Amino acid sequence: MKLLWGCRMVYQGETNGCFGHQQYGSRPRHQAIDAVHRKTMTYDLSRILRTNLGLLDNDASGCFDRIVVSLGMIASRRLRMKKKACRMHARALAGMKYFIKTAHGISEAFYKAVRDLILFGTGQGSGASPAVWLALVVCLLSALSAIAPWSMIFADPWEDLFDERNADSYVDDTTVGVNDAMEDEPRSIPEIVAALQDVSQKWEQLLYSSGGALELQKCFWYLVHWEWVGGRPYMKPSISSHATLALTSGHVPTYTVIPRKEPWEAMRTLGVRPAPDGNYKKEARYLKDKADTFASRLAISILTPMDTFIFHRSTYTPSMTYSLPVTTISRSQLNKIQSRSISAILNKLGVNRHFPRKVAFGPKELCGMSLLDLSVEQGVRQLQHFRDHIYA
Repeated sequence: MKLLWGCRMVYQGETNGCFGHQQYGSRPRHQAIDAVHRKTMTYDLSRILRTNLGLLDNDASGCFDRIVVSLGMIASRRLRMKKKACRMHARALAGMKYFIKTAHGISEAFYKAVRDLILFGTGQGSGASPAVWLALVVCLLSALSAIAPWSMIFADPWEDLFDERNADSYVDDTTVGVNDAMEDEPRSIPEIVAALQDVSQKWEQLLYSSGGALELQKCFWYLVHWEWVGGRPYMKPSISSHATLALTSGHVPTYTVIPRKEPWEAMRTLGVRPAPDGNYKKEARYLKDKADTFASRLAISILTPMDTFIFHRSTYTPSMTYSLPVTTISRSQLNKIQSRSISAILNKLGVNRHFPRKVAFGPKELCGMSLLDLSVEQGVRQLQHFRDHIYA
């Protein structure tokens, strides 16, 4: 499964340009942080250009378990997967027997698909599931672009290059949005909300038609609408720009009101906490708590100096640097974040906690200790990320 779907089909689809630019999951040379990068750039451009923006963050419910197998195989055939392989995959799923495993053992009875009750899903843990979902969701995103008249549009100052899309997605986490960047007149709040509701409802219907469903309880949305006071722009808070967004789910006609977040209220997106107004206070607090937890655990540990170096390289560095490519946290904040953790690491290395930081952060080639400096690493990671974005 991994060889046929996860490797051959995905790489062939990538080579032939079949996946577009809205889905980042299950693709080579694409990461979760790429989708976060696209979102933070959308926030940045909306603030720079003073454009009105509506965004809905949504999460599909059990995407792999709800895939309609026949549609998944048709989507795979679109990417030139062999007919025999698709037939083998579909028949194996149709004949699969499912047992229940408990603390008392595995059940003797089982359940399976029958003609009147077909089971959906390609299975959690299957080597083909991520690739089948990728093949299917790319079709859904293309359909959304075709049937939804609203989108997010950004252009360069000369209007030679355009970026138009109405969704950014990483596996089952999707953000749909609309703006008025290329409009002659700014859209009113009711117009932005109506456009966002139309795009969001169409995405829910497309997802439902493929076997999926939105987890409406986990959805939230932002409205960035500008007002000018004394010649200066301000983002309107919800108290002065009343608006409601509600969606239906599947065949149920009842509308569910989606919670609205303030522009300065950061929400977790693929492990990062950005806010439309550009503040990273919540992400800074999260990094501070994480670094302090590392420091507390390290202080009571019995790690040797060599173990501490391994911990720094294999655990501390990857954990603390994941969000740095897309953040703009000040140097003073980053120094406060890493203060306790660096002192704890130095202590375990047998070095006084007041040891000069320039030497602790300096490279080994210059007789330094090569410890992680978040303020330097943030800049380096951003440059690397932009380079990788261009190459990808």
